[in-house]
Amino acid sequence: IQGETGPQGIQGEIGPQGIQGEIGPQGIQGETGPQGIQGEIGPQGIQGETGPQGETGPQGIQGEIGPQGIQGETGPQGETGPQGIQGETGPQGIQGEIGPQGIQGETGPQGIQGVGGVTEVGNGLIITGDGSESEPYQISLLTNNNELSNTIDSLIQVITNLESSLENLSSLLVYGCTDPNAINFDPNANVNVGCIQPIYGCTDSLALNYDELANYDSGCEYACISNVVPSTYNFEFDGVSTVSYSGQAARLATAKDLYDAMNADLTVTRADLDALVDDDNSKLYTKTAENDINREVIIGHLNGILDDYAANSAAFEAGTVASAGVAGINASGYELNANGWEADQLYAKMLIGALCLEQVNYDYLTKMYVDNEDRNYSEGNVYTKREHYFDEAYGYVYGLDDDDATAEINNGLLLGKYLNKHTGPGEGSGNDWRGDAYNAFKAGRQAIVDNCEDELNNQITIINTTLSYVVAWHAEDYLRDAAEDLTNDPEKYFHAVSEAWGFVYSLQFTKMTDGEPIFNHSEVMTMITTLEDGDGTGNGAYGLNETTLIDMADNIAQTVNYDMLSQWLESIQ
Repeated sequence: IQGETGPQGIQGEIGPQGIQGEIGPQGIQGETGPQGIQGEIGPQGIQGETGPQGETGPQGIQGEIGPQGIQGETGPQGETGPQGIQGETGPQGIQGEIGPQGIQGETGPQGIQGVGGVTEVGNGLIITGDGSESEPYQISLLTNNNELSNTIDSLIQVITNLESSLENLSSLLVYGCTDPNAINFDPNANVNVGCIQPIYGCTDSLALNYDELANYDSGCEYACISNVVPSTYNFEFDGVSTVSYSGQAARLATAKDLYDAMNADLTVTRADLDALVDDDNSKLYTKTAENDINREVIIGHLNGILDDYAANSAAFEAGTVASAGVAGINASGYELNANGWEADQLYAKMLIGALCLEQVNYDYLTKMYVDNEDRNYSEGNVYTKREHYFDEAYGYVYGLDDDDATAEINNGLLLGKYLNKHTGPGEGSGNDWRGDAYNAFKAGRQAIVDNCEDELNNQITIINTTLSYVVAWHAEDYLRDAAEDLTNDPEKYFHAVSEAWGFVYSLQFTKMTDGEPIFNHSEVMTMITTLEDGDGTGNGAYGLNETTLIDMADNIAQTVNYDMLSQWLESIQ
């Protein structure tokens, strides 16, 4: 039966491994035989040879025969059109199931379009239909062609084997991220897909340092809720005090004993002074400028003061009258060396910075990273290491005080004595630096108890800066007093200028809100050299004049920013 000419021949592409190809669009039209009967096969099974009863070929692919399979005898095979070119089949047969719009497997480069909608591909294989929804392509065997049937069977076996291999391969594939640096790394994966690289930051939206871009949490910071600061420097654990600074109190007491010995008008040797200090136990010398890079120079100056005093002590006991170039006692009772310096004042005021400030600013309060959990740190005590370090810093200011219940410092000698002079308007600088320091020590200690790191650091900055203000203010003040005493009270001048020397020396141990001293070691040594040069001949206090002293005081006043702390406090609000 002659069918209508199909709209387009199906072009088959040559695929290396049985890739499905469509019949080429330019197939040459061929006429079908006058009696060729079209038979449709099921959507998945290839129809075997048709006999009188429509039997399937001996090796046909298993599948149900379509409802319209050819029944009975078929007419003689129609001749192909005069220009019909048989397409070659692909080297490895038909891949997978036959698609609704093309012969699965490779056809020749130019598929032949059948006349009347029937196309003979070759070897008795017939294609019918135009590929539309109403007339999909159908395949049938026109004759009993064992060769083609065997080829198809072989191809089916290849496909079956390939499917089995693919299933086996699929079972071996584990998809996941294979990059060990990624946050979703899968150690079992062997096929890399979807790695996510880490973006470090805080991932908690409730934290102070939350980073919305972060996908890997590297640490969050939270606002700390500190308990009410106590009215006194009194802290306990399970009813037992955790405050301890006995070592600092003992060290300050030793410093005071040495100071008293340097005011006794008695002959002493340097060995006598060292025995009094007993550094193996008191560690007075050991702790002086302990962390300073210029410690060797500083200790050299301390030794020079003590050596000079011991060398002149006999003159003091003898009551020798002090004068330029002669060590002795002046009319006001001050023990002066040959250059007019009062050794006990050089020593005591120097230690305010080299011992007290240095240990507070550059030692203990810089170690607040130590453990704050273990209360068995010290046998017989219940304080943590961090609590104890903070207390030891406190001890360098309040170690000689007999009452921690108030900001007032009794029995003070070094730093505590001079902090106690600043209680507000009408006293000292007019600032309540004593109250500021005491409150900061209490608040800082409470912050340690509460593990509030930010609050602790803020209070440490207040402590450092406030104590530094005290030293700077007295350095300037004693220089101005000395300049005034040159005219008004020449005998007292030597005491004031010696105190000024010690406070100027201590400026290198100050620490402001930026973490730096007001004057560094080199700048301080320049000022000390100016004082010791006197009139340029090296005659020290005897050669200084009012202009030199006032100029140095002005330089300190202009350099110190007494608003720095208040400005810093505003910046952190």
